[in-house]
Amino acid sequence: MNLVARIKSLLARVTCVIEFCHDCGKRQPVVWTADDAVWAEFARPDNQPLCPDCFDKRADRAGVLLRWVPQVDYRRPT
Repeated sequence: MNLVARIKSLLARVTCVIEFCHDCGKRQPVVWTADDAVWAEFARPDNQPLCPDCFDKRADRAGVLLRWVPQVDYRRPT
């Protein structure tokens, strides 16, 4: 996980992190990450925030099928 993704993940534990997708403009209060190599393949050269839908569309246009796997990043104490 790159440094920016790690910071967003930590911030999301205490506040709402909101970005806007560079492609569709949709507000996305979600923190997600991709392996650096996968991110570089589909998000570069602009390297702007992308929502999962647009990231997936970029991969699809390149002929790549992505598998999205939910992963627990943090669990609030009960």
